[in-house]
Amino acid sequence: MTEEAVDLWPDLGSAKVRTPLAILKQQAALLGKHTNNLLEGQVTTQTFGGEFHHRFLIEATALDYRYELFVVSHGVKLYPVRLESGPHQAYYGSNKPKFDSEQAFVNWLKGVLNSEDTKRVLSSLLSQAES
Repeated sequence: MTEEAVDLWPDLGSAKVRTPLAILKQQAALLGKHTNNLLEGQVTTQTFGGEFHHRFLIEATALDYRYELFVVSHGVKLYPVRLESGPHQAYYGSNKPKFDSEQAFVNWLKGVLNSEDTKRVLSSLLSQAES
């Protein structure tokens, strides 16, 4: 007589969390639409010591140039997300800011993408790519 296995795993289909990577990739894809594809966003991911590190790059293909806007990291639980390098790093010093929720991360990301520093970089790259 065979004993039937009891399934002790939870229902995994109900958890719909937007991952930091999905949010970054979405914003990267939208950059080309704003620049007639002269600039494109790109996200690369590596793992170090159990952490996921996502680099957000702005690529000007015509110039063969990539600019690293920032790097964020997170563990397997997704949040908090930590800023590893990028804008205002000097302001934070050794205290890397962290974003404890999806909303906090999205708010920070919106601020970075709309910052004067980012606008200057985009404008400069667009001017050069259009030359």
